[in-house]
Amino acid sequence: MTTTEQFLIDTLTEPEGMAGSQLAYAAADAGIPWDQVQQARSSLALRTVPGPTGQESRLTLDHRPCIDCGTSTPYLEPNHPLHLCPDCTSPITTWRWEPWDTPPNRGRITVIAAQRAAGWPAEEGPPQPRICGVVTNKALPGSPTCPEVALWKVTVHRGQNLASSNHWCNTHLPSKHRPATEEK
Repeated sequence: MTTTEQFLIDTLTEPEGMAGSQLAYAAADAGIPWDQVQQARSSLALRTVPGPTGQESRLTLDHRPCIDCGTSTPYLEPNHPLHLCPDCTSPITTWRWEPWDTPPNRGRITVIAAQRAAGWPAEEGPPQPRICGVVTNKALPGSPTCPEVALWKVTVHRGQNLASSNHWCNTHLPSKHRPATEEK
């Protein structure tokens, strides 16, 4: 944990946050340059909230359960808005590409495939891994779903709009969504 991170965790204790100018003065008093406070946004869940009418906006620090262990934490996984304790590390590798076979009249399509080695967390309930859930035999009604942990999250964007978002295990990830740098 850096000195700047510890300063922000110790200073931003109120849910309504602190005015940006107040935080800048407090950081200066602690000998922390403002650019280091701004850089901490990549590792901490800092967000700007509107201040009371006629007052400046405020910075606050979100504490949410760690996606791996459930402990309350203000930390984010690098480059992703997922809360993750410093002790629970599971890097996310992301690939982005535009399919070459997109019809010209369909708009620009972008595919983003993200792989998380420990699996993606379930969105509801206690911290637990998300399950793939692909139906193993679609021809058979009531067929069981895949019980494997979802290691892949694939989002497809059409222009600025999200067209689809799915989670798959390594076995069921469709070949059209498998990054070219991965073995098929």
